[in-house]
Amino acid sequence: MNEPFPGSRIRDAMWNVWRALPDILRGVDAEAGDADYPNAPLPGRFMAALDRYDNYRHFVAAFESTQRRFEQGPLAAMYRRVAGAIRAAGSTQTILLESGPFSNFGAQSFIEPLTDAQGNRDPQQAYIPHGYDIVVDTPYACRPNPDRVGHIFDNLAKTGRRLAMPMIVGEWGALYGSPKCLPAARMYVVALETHLAGDTYWDYHRNIENAAYFEALRRPCAERVAGRLLEYRYDFDASAFACAWEEGADIAAPTRIYVHEDCFSDAHAVTLEPAGSGFTYEPIEAGLTAGHLLIPPTGAGGPRRLSIAPKRPPASIP
Repeated sequence: MNEPFPGSRIRDAMWNVWRALPDILRGVDAEAGDADYPNAPLPGRFMAALDRYDNYRHFVAAFESTQRRFEQGPLAAMYRRVAGAIRAAGSTQTILLESGPFSNFGAQSFIEPLTDAQGNRDPQQAYIPHGYDIVVDTPYACRPNPDRVGHIFDNLAKTGRRLAMPMIVGEWGALYGSPKCLPAARMYVVALETHLAGDTYWDYHRNIENAAYFEALRRPCAERVAGRLLEYRYDFDASAFACAWEEGADIAAPTRIYVHEDCFSDAHAVTLEPAGSGFTYEPIEAGLTAGHLLIPPTGAGGPRRLSIAPKRPPASIP
């Protein structure tokens, strides 16, 4: 969904953008914009204008009429044909739905859930949008704007709620090994955590474990929860993790949390509330310093919370 699509009337979308430009550029100093964004793929004045949240909302809204026609027309028809063929073959696996290309940078999506010929909603489907700031694939990829990123992921989550589907952000980042992109990666992680989203990073490249932003990919997270996830977040600077969930009284499978040595070691304290029967740790494989915390349900249901934080040093004796 990253390329213009056949019959997309892409020129209609661009015409809407050009019509919006006078309002977007009003009051933006051209020289200052060029100084902030030298050698940008778009004029510096335009890039600087889109640093303003209201301008950015105006900009992405210009794509939405074209997006609606595409998503509710040819894209929906293609999804119906493919889903019908998958189910006709007897598959019960989850079908993943991606929105149109303009949602990647914050335009509203208009996709609808899959239904069969009788109008019955398919029970196994999930929403997998992409989320990128407009500086992606430019020399400014390490400088995403927090207001734009917030708007993009707010809109993705809004669509996920409307669809009543799990949301997995299928692509984000595209930082391509840059040594300057750790703050950008952390910014995206905050957006993912805010909306309780699953995610897969783009892209996997040679020696990615040495990338400056690898810590943002190799972070603690709730892989499976015995109920409904309420919160998860990782404080990179403090090496502290927190997760909360509403446990189901009828669920027997354990909650499964991925951890590694930066947040789970002899130097860390683990607090589980209520404690129940505690937890066990299973390494992923011998020799690795990463694994899973397995937390059996209490059987009573209700809220539970896991906190992992560095132990406080003992108080000094005067």
